[in-house]
Amino acid sequence: MTLAEKIGKRSKVRSPALVDFNTIDSACAKVLNRWPDIVATVPERNREAVVAAVANRVRQDDWTDCTLTAVTRAARVVFDAAFRARPDLADVRRFFVRETRGSTRPGFLSAMVIVYLESYEPKAEHTKALADALTAARGHLGPRWGRLITKLPSIFDPDRAPDKLAELMDGMVDPYAELKAIGLRNPHGIGLMDHAHFCFLRLIERTLNTEAGIARLFGWLKPDGIQARVSGATTAIEAVLRPWGGGPPSSDLQRTVIEGLIALYGDPRVHRGAPWGTVDPVLMAFVMRWLTGENIEFFLDVVSHVQVSHMWPERRKFWLGLHKAGRIDAAWVAFSPAGVDTAHRLREKDSERDGIAFGRQVAGGGRSDTSLLIMRLGDCVVVEGSHSYKLHVFRASDRKVPELFQRRYDCEVIRKIPGSETIVHNGNWQSRVMQAIEYLS
Repeated sequence: MTLAEKIGKRSKVRSPALVDFNTIDSACAKVLNRWPDIVATVPERNREAVVAAVANRVRQDDWTDCTLTAVTRAARVVFDAAFRARPDLADVRRFFVRETRGSTRPGFLSAMVIVYLESYEPKAEHTKALADALTAARGHLGPRWGRLITKLPSIFDPDRAPDKLAELMDGMVDPYAELKAIGLRNPHGIGLMDHAHFCFLRLIERTLNTEAGIARLFGWLKPDGIQARVSGATTAIEAVLRPWGGGPPSSDLQRTVIEGLIALYGDPRVHRGAPWGTVDPVLMAFVMRWLTGENIEFFLDVVSHVQVSHMWPERRKFWLGLHKAGRIDAAWVAFSPAGVDTAHRLREKDSERDGIAFGRQVAGGGRSDTSLLIMRLGDCVVVEGSHSYKLHVFRASDRKVPELFQRRYDCEVIRKIPGSETIVHNGNWQSRVMQAIEYLS
């Protein structure tokens, strides 16, 4: 007699005689058919207690007053990454595998399918054991899992499941929606879906130099109304960037890539944690280089609106020329209050600039109108400014050098940092800038 049968039998014996169990069983069947993968998540603080309680019942074979919900909650924990290698729980894991193999209850088996999917790990013993047990019980899984098995017969193949699932996804126009339609209620889930995600990225990487390929990947990463996939995000970002190692995409495709990635995972200039912080530095340099020209142009456009000066055309030519030559590694902008207002107006008029981020220049008094452009050129940091602000070139390794991508800057504090080469914008100032960079590098 299986555990599910023991629990069912004892609960009926203890139940009042007036209860109509046919009605209850029918109602439960309807719930399980509609939401068969609802397995309660156990809070971190309760997990040890939940596992200990079931482990004790396994040792004593005592299931008095035990519910199937309590059992399936424990199953989710004992096969979790933090618990599944613990030798003291080996008997409990074997118990769940044995129960899965012998059960005929769709509700219990459905919960164990979810445990298998979430805990899937290639070549792991627990994955092989669960896959074997579910294969033996597949005739009792019910119609919901039957649809998935029909579309993906190798779902319980512990070696090939991720590759076969990825191949199925590759044939779909909208993988997220179509996976849900065949029974995978959480296509962004952990475990098997993580590994299928990586296999899928390898399959579609050949298409990620096209607008359609990029759009399909972005649709998988963030379907309408769903949060962006976080697990595997670093690998997805790298897959989008890798095709451009031989040269940048067209300006339109470049904008599609940048705007899409920022919409998914935030602006890397201000969101420097995961996933951006773990992207391959070589590929990350592509993003920063593409964003550099955007920052320089935006700074020059805003300042030209705020301050009328004959010098801005020559500054635009100089800095954008260095950017096109690949000399500027990164750039960041800090606007004055007036510059912030102008920046907002320009972003409202031009939707392509809507996502551009920037910092604030907060010095008051006679410097309240000054905006800053902070750039990194090799081993140097260059600070350009508006309203007669002298240009400063710092050695990047100096302790007090201004860092890029900060939210606030004080141009007066920067002006007083020792060790910089200070350049006035007159005469052949461009040559002096290049000499200072060469001297400090």
